Amino acid sequence: MHTALAFINVHGCLDLLARARRYSELEANGKFELPELWVGALKDAGFQSARVDDEATKAEMVALARVEVGYVACPHACVAFAAAKQLGLWPRSSAQQAEGARPCCVMATASPCKFRESVTEGLGAPGWETYAAGPGFPASAREIMAKPEVPPTLLTAAPGEGGLNASQRVWEGQLRDIVVKFSAK
Repeated sequence: MHTALAFINVHGCLDLLARARRYSELEANGKFELPELWVGALKDAGFQSARVDDEATKAEMVALARVEVGYVACPHACVAFAAAKQLGLWPRSSAQQAEGARPCCVMATASPCKFRESVTEGLGAPGWETYAAGPGFPASAREIMAKPEVPPTLLTAAPGEGGLNASQRVWEGQLRDIVVKFSAK
């Protein structure tokens, strides 16, 4: 699991020491606790949070793709939609909208085609194949998938003396060769 934490002190400065302590606490205990002052300030500002596990993420992916809107979303967007549902922020009924409920916006900025393994796990192999063959799959991704897979290129250090500068010149030449090779295809 990847967790990103940012801790801002009351003066608006990033508190790196607090962040390091929270990461250590998270790693040691699987959780961390915010000081009550911070919790109160976040609540007063209207912040809410929800926890979404892998199973709920997959369920949301299926719900979005097959039931609710016919949209295949990346795993990150599925977490956001599931959290919005847990918090009662989405979907909105017309009564909630009429009462002036705050709108909820989920910004899905990544293409699900970047997460083939996760989307296949969520929707099943037939679900991935339907998505990959459908109009919502990016044409550029379809072109890339049609190409043969290329093994990774390992950059090698310059032999002998010269240190980092010599190695960087060698790496630059190797990378230029790769660009020329792929530009010709």
